[in-house]
Amino acid sequence: MDILAQKRMLCVVILAGLGLAGNLASADDSARKYGLSALDYFSRVKLQDAGRAEFLADELWGEASRLPGGSVEVHYPPGPVLDFLQTPNAETGRRYLRWNELRLEKIQKAQEVLNKMIEDPPGAADVH
Repeated sequence: MDILAQKRMLCVVILAGLGLAGNLASADDSARKYGLSALDYFSRVKLQDAGRAEFLADELWGEASRLPGGSVEVHYPPGPVLDFLQTPNAETGRRYLRWNELRLEKIQKAQEVLNKMIEDPPGAADVH
């Protein structure tokens, strides 16, 4: 089973554990939405892949994580990254590179401030 299939199964199992997967686990819906021919939580069943073209972008790039309260939150890559992954072309590539350049500039400026603080810590002049 490939990594995407494992992630899909993990999400379905998490939702089932929360009691929310009733309509996700229906045979018709699972074949259409998740590319699976059957869901069986209690025995090994060879799942047939219906083809990757039908997967939604949310299913490819969303990362589900359980919060301490038991709810599930889905995280997605930042906008420029997601745009480039979904539609890789020169325009989205340039947008991604510019976004990453701005990000790295801000990280560099923050590091410079920290380096200056290490060289001359606040309150160091007050110590006798």
